[in-house]
Amino acid sequence: RELLPGQLRNLLDSARAADGLAVPFPQAYVDAITLTIGNDRGATELTEGLFLAKWPIYLRNRDAMWPMWFSEYLAANGLPGAACTAPTVRRVCCRAPRGHADYAQCFDETHSFEHCCEATQEPGSVAFMTYLSPRRAAYVDGAVMLGRSLQRHAPGAVSFVLVEEALPKGAMDEVEQTLLKAGWQLVLKVPELHPKNAPKGMQFDGSYSKILIFNPDVVNYFQHSRGMAFDRIVYLDADSWVRSPRISELLRPGIVSPVKPVAAVRDASADSLTEDSPSGTWNCGVLVAMPDKGRFGEIFEQMMMGYANDQPAINDAYAGEFAELSAAFNTHAHLVEAGRVRVEDVVVAHFTGSPKPTFANATHLARVRRGEVYDEVYGLRGPGVSLLYTEFFEAMASEDTLPLLSQ
Repeated sequence: RELLPGQLRNLLDSARAADGLAVPFPQAYVDAITLTIGNDRGATELTEGLFLAKWPIYLRNRDAMWPMWFSEYLAANGLPGAACTAPTVRRVCCRAPRGHADYAQCFDETHSFEHCCEATQEPGSVAFMTYLSPRRAAYVDGAVMLGRSLQRHAPGAVSFVLVEEALPKGAMDEVEQTLLKAGWQLVLKVPELHPKNAPKGMQFDGSYSKILIFNPDVVNYFQHSRGMAFDRIVYLDADSWVRSPRISELLRPGIVSPVKPVAAVRDASADSLTEDSPSGTWNCGVLVAMPDKGRFGEIFEQMMMGYANDQPAINDAYAGEFAELSAAFNTHAHLVEAGRVRVEDVVVAHFTGSPKPTFANATHLARVRRGEVYDEVYGLRGPGVSLLYTEFFEAMASEDTLPLLSQ
């Protein structure tokens, strides 16, 4: 108790300065901690390990993360209000601190710390996810289109987007607000990952942080602050677009299992692969997966040693353990042309190739409107695919979507 609040604040300011962070330390932390320290060791243990190790992460996302850190602190010190578990229900205990009644939707401030366990998340939850780097406006626009399509075809499902923290704060905040307006419920800024051997300026710049979808710490980031935890995800690239309510089939349990922990569509080039082909059998633009820290570590290690995108590393980490999805759930490249899926059956159109259909250029958008294939090598192509392009353009031009797209 003697550390609070003076020495505690000095400690926090020192940690903040060491990490080069300019954001102020919220008084709510001091207030809440002061209320709960009930033994001599509490204040001392506050200064060790748990807090300092995680301080930079939580500060950068403090609005969402302070309840999560607070709950972990309580649990580590055995104080009332610590996180608790039951065989079938994940629970978290906390209340909104003074001056922060806006957190009441997550933590019931009427409960005392001794009696504040509230069920917040049933096990077995699943969310739709995507990832984007805001350095490429076409991918931000793509995520807007994807979010709108999920709203239409999977209403009520949780949607979660990871955004590479690659722009100044004001620009990042603007991107976040745009994504929220497009229907994404959870938006999390994540750090840039870049292999040391990968030259800057390559086509894969900004794509590497996608692998964080396999890290359960990232996927369950909002477990305490929002009561949302997920043991499965349905991942869709930001250049994909949902056009059928059949997308909800991917939310069903049983698609993945401990034996087959990831599901995907065979890549369009899978039949022509050689031993030296780097891309892998399975296309990773649409995935159903069970996040796992060990597998994430394998993917991260391999990707950081090379310069390729995520697909080869994911294929290697899960070799022999993929469950196969119908091509209708990731219609990309020449799958229609190869006869693996009919246009009318497409659930997810994956606009591989370049530029993307959301590229803000008048000449290019006119081609999209006419349903023309503009990338004959890597683009989505085949008999009848013009329908997919014209549908996509009509959706872009709709009154509720067009104002959210790049000008």
